Amino acid sequence: MPRVTEEKVWAGTEASLHAALDAEEARATRMAAGERLGDKDREASRLLAIDDAGVATISIKGPLTNDGDATWNEWLGMTGYPEIRDAMISAATDTSVQHIILDIDSGGGAVSGVDDTAKLIRLVHDNVKPVTAFTDGSMYSAAYWLGSSAGEVYASKAAGMGSIGVIATHMERSEMLKEAGIGVTVVRAGKYKALANGVEKLTEEGKAQIQAGVDAAYKIFVGHVAEVRGKSYEFAGSVMAQGREFYGQAGADAGLVDGIKSFDQVMSDVKRNFVDPSIKSAYTSGKQTSGLRVEKDNGENGMGMKVRKALSEQDIAALAAGATLEASQAPETDAQSEVEVAAQVAQVEGAEGA
Repeated sequence: MPRVTEEKVWAGTEASLHAALDAEEARATRMAAGERLGDKDREASRLLAIDDAGVATISIKGPLTNDGDATWNEWLGMTGYPEIRDAMISAATDTSVQHIILDIDSGGGAVSGVDDTAKLIRLVHDNVKPVTAFTDGSMYSAAYWLGSSAGEVYASKAAGMGSIGVIATHMERSEMLKEAGIGVTVVRAGKYKALANGVEKLTEEGKAQIQAGVDAAYKIFVGHVAEVRGKSYEFAGSVMAQGREFYGQAGADAGLVDGIKSFDQVMSDVKRNFVDPSIKSAYTSGKQTSGLRVEKDNGENGMGMKVRKALSEQDIAALAAGATLEASQAPETDAQSEVEVAAQVAQVEGAEGA
């Protein structure tokens, strides 16, 4: 049985494509055997964690898909664009959230769904509250498409980023079917209908059809990066794109990221520059306890999913002095209501879609 992802345009590394293909095959095998994953009672996005200082972290990991089934995605180690959109909207409409961080480690994924998700990220940053992207692993292709949409983008010294490009694979099975004694006749109405199918020899016209789709997606990708990174299309296409992969400082030199920082540095800077300064950690003298209360639910996002903790400069200094850290609760603010913010997001989205 052909694997569906092979026939789609893919904005990701070859490794991420193979990972997605294997995941799809595993899912198809389990479903064919009658196995179903029971839906979890999810009160909140599995990708979203909000700390007591009002910083929301959205975790974007593994191959990216346009499938919104969070249960299957979690089991397969993938992230769905619909999940990212839900997490973004939740963070945007939560009045306790003052800043959103995208914590990315992904080799990319499907083109379908990525541009709309990237535009939502930028919409939230421009109109609702600031968004920062970070990677200390990989932020390639579709993952960079998303990450570049943040107001600021950072990477660690050993992180990989870029791979701005699009691929498509075509698997032709006519000889295999012939050897199996299976004859296939394709009847089409419309000269170009399904030219690049898997049961006929791929013609030059069929190949050109695939190439046209890949070129169109690539143009949209480069154009988006140029716009959100403040570069010309020519600069983005010649310096940042062409499928190049950058590591650490090289990515900053090419303009893909705004600087090289650790996650702790990014979180510390966000809290210093964007978060209400009245929300601070309280220090208690004594020995360090085993659990730092930095994130809600002892480092879980309410769904049992472990989320990243971060230490501020003050935290590190306090720990070095032997102090115990306890984070205070964020005070109530006079921010807009969730309904008002949600209406604002919907209004801007509607204007973009018009």
